[in-house]
Formats: sequence, structure tokens, C-alpha cells
Amino acid sequence: MKVSVDPARPLPLACALYAVENAGGVWFCAYYGANRSVFDYLPQKGEEIDEAQLGVAFHYKRFVPRDDYQLGQWEDFQKERFMTYE
Repeated sequence: MKVSVDPARPLPLACALYAVENAGGVWFCAYYGANRSVFDYLPQKGEEIDEAQLGVAFHYKRFVPRDDYQLGQWEDFQKERFMTYE
């Protein structure tokens, strides 16, 4: 998770990227928001994720089957989806 601020914008931009592993493969998920407190309720490493009960929905999701997963895909996802004010 990364929070960035810009004096020209009234609210900070918070970005969280997740790699959620299950039996079939890995979900790459991204969440963006201006309210930092929502991240207090998102699961941390090793916890089960039930998006229906999170109270938030990921803005972007991509599934990679277990047989096709490579570490480089996660690194590419982070480069593509990580947002900050610049």
C-alpha cells in the first residue's frame, strides 16, 4: 500500500496491490481510493479474502492460472497498476 499527496488535490490517493493465491492460481488485484481508513479493513498477508464481505471492491482484477504463473508477472502488474501523484 502507498499513500501519496499533492497540495493541488484535496484528498490523498491511496493505492493497494494484492496477489491473492488460491488453489487454482493467483488473482492480481488493485484498489484505489481517497479515504485511507478503508485500508485498515483490507486483509493483510496470509489472511483469507472474501470480497463479498470486505465492504470494498477491487477496481481491477486479473486471474493467472497456477500453471502459467511466474514471479515476473507480479512485478509487471505492480509497474502497470501502481498509481501515485507525480
